[in-house]
Amino acid sequence: MSTGKQPLITLDTITEQVSATLEVRRSLFITYLAPVQNKESALQYLETLRKKHWDAAHHCYAWRLGHLGQDYRLADDGEPAGTAGKPILFVLQQGNFTNIIAVTVRYFGGVKLGKGPLARAYADSVRESVSMVTRLPVVVQENIVVHCLYDDVSRVIPLLEEVQAEFSTEYSDSVRFHVQIAKPKLEYLVTELTTRTNARAGYSKISTKGE
Repeated sequence: MSTGKQPLITLDTITEQVSATLEVRRSLFITYLAPVQNKESALQYLETLRKKHWDAAHHCYAWRLGHLGQDYRLADDGEPAGTAGKPILFVLQQGNFTNIIAVTVRYFGGVKLGKGPLARAYADSVRESVSMVTRLPVVVQENIVVHCLYDDVSRVIPLLEEVQAEFSTEYSDSVRFHVQIAKPKLEYLVTELTTRTNARAGYSKISTKGE
């Protein structure tokens, strides 16, 4: 029987920049992949490559951001519509990547490829680079506040350390822990928090980092 819960979808970024070169009918397709955290860092990386390859015919790209890859952008940069940015993005989606940018620089070799072969060339160039990457899972972080009585501090702190949460402590009439925890561990934390303190401790959610 279905519980109505949606499974947690996890995607990967990469640990560092990689690049690969593919030659198709005298045109060179150089694809760079790099990890990025936001639109600003993606644009900055793109601009760096535009300056590096100032003499290239095209600088086509796609990026994906967010723990579901829901924030994306693509560009054909003068190539026929749908022949560059779209196949680049498709390979990133197919590979379950996020927080990543792919930039394919093309040096035109004098032979027009036609739309179908051109799209395949861009996709194949990205796949060459993908084969070189080291993956790094993107873990969504939850920001919560745990509140408890002073008598329960000795129970709460070991639990927070057990789930490898980052936290700071605020003391007033009661104790408040400002906590950042990996989303897959949140359910366990809440269950154990209730069990170990006989439901005296509780929590409130602030935000989700990475969505």
